[in-house]
Amino acid sequence: MSNNINIKKELERPLGPEYISFRNTGYSEEPYIEGWTAIQMANRIFGYDGWSSHIIDVNTVNTEDTHDGRSTVAAKAHVRITLTNGIFREDIGFGIAERVNGKGKAIKQAYKSAVTDAIKRTLKQFGKALGSCCNDKNYIRHIKQVKKKNCPINESDLIRPGSDLFTVHDSINIPSSIVNITEKSEKQHKNKLDRIGIIENKRNSINQKAPLQSIEDLLSSE
Repeated sequence: MSNNINIKKELERPLGPEYISFRNTGYSEEPYIEGWTAIQMANRIFGYDGWSSHIIDVNTVNTEDTHDGRSTVAAKAHVRITLTNGIFREDIGFGIAERVNGKGKAIKQAYKSAVTDAIKRTLKQFGKALGSCCNDKNYIRHIKQVKKKNCPINESDLIRPGSDLFTVHDSINIPSSIVNITEKSEKQHKNKLDRIGIIENKRNSINQKAPLQSIEDLLSSE
């Protein structure tokens, strides 16, 4: 699970308009989130190593072949999502590939669509941030009025050929105030060690019969 994140509160947050898509069903617009959005949000909240998906079953429901060599395939998938703490959810999804040139290609498209639908339906059970907000009619009515943010791409963040990998230290953002305090403390510590070295040399030169002073006494007498 992701550290320092209130997962319950994050899951209760509805998605912004940037993540909501609409498909025309002929008589209304149906809200939905894309598969990559659901996975991205799950990684954001649970952590990339905080959850896993398992395809329990996927099979063909129906096939139709036309005289022109095209195929229509409908498929059903059963998926389980498990969190690292053992909590899991399951659901089924459906996919269809219509009039595809080649039966094998049609089956591939239908299976992929069914698995993606099952993953989205399963993740939706965890909360609004993973898609269940799309079932809230009041939310959908108002989210259409919210202006989308313009999120330009920062080219320096792109993975390019020859790009360096991020290290653990690259992800740590240390405030400059802490850095300044650390540097000051190190300098003071070094100065104190230098003074102790000088005092040790002085003490070694003192007649051994004379009473020895502590380092603290010698420092205070400097």
